[in-house]
Amino acid sequence: SGMTVEAAGCGMDAQVMGVPDGTSWEDGCKRCNEALALKGVFDPCGGSGRCALPTDRFGRTTYGVWLKAHSAPSPPPSPPPLAPEEPLSRDALYLAAAALAATAATALAAPAL
Repeated sequence: SGMTVEAAGCGMDAQVMGVPDGTSWEDGCKRCNEALALKGVFDPCGGSGRCALPTDRFGRTTYGVWLKAHSAPSPPPSPPPLAPEEPLSRDALYLAAAALAATAATALAAPAL
C-alpha cells in the first residue's frame, strides 16, 4: 500500500505516512492498522492499534493521522526469594555420619555373590 510508520508495536504513537491520494487519512490509517494487526504486531499489546487525528489547542484537526497502540502488559511479579536453608546442627551431622558409616560397614560385611 506504500504507507509507513516510523515504528510499529506496543506503545507506538507514530504518524501514518504515504496515505494514497484520494484516500482519507482515517481510511488509510485503518488499512495500515489492519495490515499490522494481521502480521501480529499488536498481539502482545491487546490485538490492535487505534487511529487518532491530532488537534491544536483550540480543538481543530491539524495535518496527518497517528496510529497508536497500548503498551505491552507488565510482566508478572517475580516470586519471592527462597529462604536460606538452616545449617545442619552438629547432632544432625553426627547422626548422618553414623548412618553412612553403618551403611558402609554393612556393605563391606555382605558376602560376595
